[in-house]
Amino acid sequence: MTSTLTGSGATPVAGPRPVRVVDLAHGRSGDKGDTCNVGLVAWTDAGYDVLLREVTEERVTAHFGDLVKGTVTRYEMPGIRSLNFVLTGALDGGGTLSLRSDHLGKVMYAWLLRMEIDGTGATPHVNAAVER
Repeated sequence: MTSTLTGSGATPVAGPRPVRVVDLAHGRSGDKGDTCNVGLVAWTDAGYDVLLREVTEERVTAHFGDLVKGTVTRYEMPGIRSLNFVLTGALDGGGTLSLRSDHLGKVMYAWLLRMEIDGTGATPHVNAAVER
């Protein structure tokens, strides 16, 4: 557990350490019709453990909100420290049917990388500041 300082900086308070997913992983996304595939690859084993704990189907559903009309399914790939999310009904029809600027879901991963999570247990990757 980490601590943060309050007020004058004299009293440490135990609590979660907020980070964004981008601090622990990189990502990629794409489409197949109206379904979007979003992959996260953790930089470290500790980062992968935090992603497993924090980046759940429920949290991803809430994070994308009305952008995803269907389901969110998470697949775990521990051998390559990756999570793959399949989002159905996520591209407003997809391809030529959608009026969205990202009708192919190519930047959906960037939206997920901005999600705030409790990073307790992992150290942000050295490239995290550059990718923000």
